[in-house]
Amino acid sequence: MITEAKSHIVADASGGAQNIITYRDPLKPPVLGGEVSPAPQLNVDPSLVGCPVCGNGEIDQGESCDDGNTISGDGCRDDCQDEGCLAQSPGFPTTPLCDDGDACTIDRCDPVAHTCVNIASCEEGVSCTVDSCVAGACEHVPDDALCDDRNDCTDDICNATTGCVHASLSGGSCEDGDYCTVTGTCSQGKCSATDASRTEKNRI
Repeated sequence: MITEAKSHIVADASGGAQNIITYRDPLKPPVLGGEVSPAPQLNVDPSLVGCPVCGNGEIDQGESCDDGNTISGDGCRDDCQDEGCLAQSPGFPTTPLCDDGDACTIDRCDPVAHTCVNIASCEEGVSCTVDSCVAGACEHVPDDALCDDRNDCTDDICNATTGCVHASLSGGSCEDGDYCTVTGTCSQGKCSATDASRTEKNRI
């Protein structure tokens, strides 16, 4: 956000409203000229997607390089596509840049080395699946054991899409891990155990 000098920006502060400016790059805060009232709160959000502008020195969406100019022959083409990676991607743009045709690799362009990098990986971000490459394709097999929360009163299940699910149980026996209690009963995902000292007194 850039404002002209001597300009005056007023945000409606009624009802507790705030003047908030959110920007992406912490090294490039918005330049405010003039008077802004109330004083703005500046927030950084790296997840914001900027408008792609070739030649601005930032690799934006759809670009594989950006060296700050729009001149070809210097490693980064005039449309901000890496010349080295383009040479290794004869199918581009029909196929993605650096795509090696292997479903078990993560493909990217290294804008510094100007070369394609293909890393063997089937990791999909779900912590309770066993990921492997079988016959050229990634497989993600759920493993309920990886979801064990050590709670006798939950049924631990691995959902291959969303991850671990801990369903509450009621009625079964449980141990709460306290040496001063005896075996208890599950109730809505929690263990209700009896104080062992009280049990001994009752026996006496």
